[in-house]
Amino acid sequence: MKLRETYCDIARCVIGSENIDLQSGACPDQLVGSIADFYSNADTFPLRARATQRANHPCIILVMESPHINEFMGEIGPAKGETGVQIRQHIAAIVADLGGPTSDLLLVNAIQYQCSLGVPTSRYRDTVFRRVWEKGGAEDFSTRLKQLYRPGDMLLNCCTGGDPRTGLRQLVTQAIRSSLGAVPLHSGPHPFSWFSERNRRAIHWVGS
Repeated sequence: MKLRETYCDIARCVIGSENIDLQSGACPDQLVGSIADFYSNADTFPLRARATQRANHPCIILVMESPHINEFMGEIGPAKGETGVQIRQHIAAIVADLGGPTSDLLLVNAIQYQCSLGVPTSRYRDTVFRRVWEKGGAEDFSTRLKQLYRPGDMLLNCCTGGDPRTGLRQLVTQAIRSSLGAVPLHSGPHPFSWFSERNRRAIHWVGS
């Protein structure tokens, strides 16, 4: 069964009789330009291209857990709305503080489907994410990540956290390790929360 069909089956099971307009499209991994070209007051990123069009020089790969609402407005793409605003305002300083390259940014969702189902994230997101993750989502992420990653890239796992041992971020960290081995990795809060200096400073090295 294709992952899209698996997601739809899981989502319908979780929703039950509730009337929700299910978004079944996949949010693509994207190359959104060089962080040196980001402007904090811009409405969007300078580029939205397939992530596989990345250059061979080291890039920053920012991993989030799954798209929410804004990502499905207009042409589907990652990190729209406030999440995109926070990335454009703060990613350059964050990367500089962590010793990374001022380079191209790739945006990747661990699961490309709307695990929140378009309602407040506390309701369905984690349940849908975990079920899809167990039914092919982890393998799909691993395949995409291995296609994108190049030695020298800076990996930022900024999925929604939760429990430090069993939260979504930890699941994704485990998948990164299983896929790429002992690559350098940083981890921290989701970009939506980067308006807080405390959250920006919470992004930390987790080893290699």
